[in-house]
Amino acid sequence: MVIIGENIRYLRMKKGVTQEELAVHLGITHQSVSKWENGVTAPDLQLIPTIAEYFGVTIDTLFKASIDPDKVIITYNDIRKDLPNTQLRYLFVKLGWCPEDDFSHADRFNNPFINSTLVISAWAGERLVGCARVLSDKIVRSVIHDVAVDPEYQGKGIGKNLVKRCLQHYPKSEWLVSTETQTGFYKKLGFSESDKAGIFLHIPSKYF
Repeated sequence: MVIIGENIRYLRMKKGVTQEELAVHLGITHQSVSKWENGVTAPDLQLIPTIAEYFGVTIDTLFKASIDPDKVIITYNDIRKDLPNTQLRYLFVKLGWCPEDDFSHADRFNNPFINSTLVISAWAGERLVGCARVLSDKIVRSVIHDVAVDPEYQGKGIGKNLVKRCLQHYPKSEWLVSTETQTGFYKKLGFSESDKAGIFLHIPSKYF
């Protein structure tokens, strides 16, 4: 009862509706909703599909251990490179890094990660919530690319942990990263602007 009640509370607050508004939609009293959220009782089984549809989630999601990002334990993987295409692409779309309506490379979206020297990923259960990849000779120079954190999970130290785990793999290497908006973030992790880098030249990607 506690699990589904906590998830209903989280989904309700995320949607911005009151207990009363949810109760009206379901044809029940707001006291019933309050009892669900406090773990006193659980919704009748016949209401479960309606609740899931109202919040735009699956029935399985309602019964997950926790869907509140503040209560989810984040785990990290430094070995796996073949991140799931669908989840990886969705992460990039949510960050505005990839056009939502472009599916031309959806079935091989993880190829840049598979072909990288190192991939670090962050997970909330089976959900991919963050990633970073590195191109490196493993000795002298290493470059960090695509440090991405799901907007729902930002502000929880995931990005910092992803970068730190990258640095720990090749601690004596020179590290490079290109950023337009996150200079302060990287400076806190030991990066500094360098005159040695000279002019940064590039040929744009034909993908995104």
